[in-house]
Amino acid sequence: MLLREIFKLLLEQRHHSEQPDIQIILNYIEMYYMDGVSLDDVAAYVHLNPNYLSRLFRKEVGTTFINYVTRRKVDEAKVMLETTDLPIINIAMSLSYQEHTYFSKVFKKFVGISPTQYRNKHLEETQLFTKNKKVDRFWYI
Repeated sequence: MLLREIFKLLLEQRHHSEQPDIQIILNYIEMYYMDGVSLDDVAAYVHLNPNYLSRLFRKEVGTTFINYVTRRKVDEAKVMLETTDLPIINIAMSLSYQEHTYFSKVFKKFVGISPTQYRNKHLEETQLFTKNKKVDRFWYI
């Protein structure tokens, strides 16, 4: 009887939480996407069935769980390619890809070009921008 009351209170508290389930899920993904978060990990965290979570996620976010996590990893890879000189293999490993060739394949599927091409394109654009940037020769006091 007491245990049933505790579960009831917990369930009511969950429904009155300031954050809806989907926001908790998105926050969890954001915290752990670089660690290879899975649907089962998230489902266990929010105490939902993985199949139900998958349907809820697609309904609320508009894409599948896997596509969302992969897109987040690709976005982070783009930042790393633009701001570091880390080898592609290190970037892949830091995003929990076991094989850098698979990472490159996934990256190309989402971006349209390979990670190396992306980095080179960004470097060319940066160099072109700095080359064409006018230098202000006036001193202000």
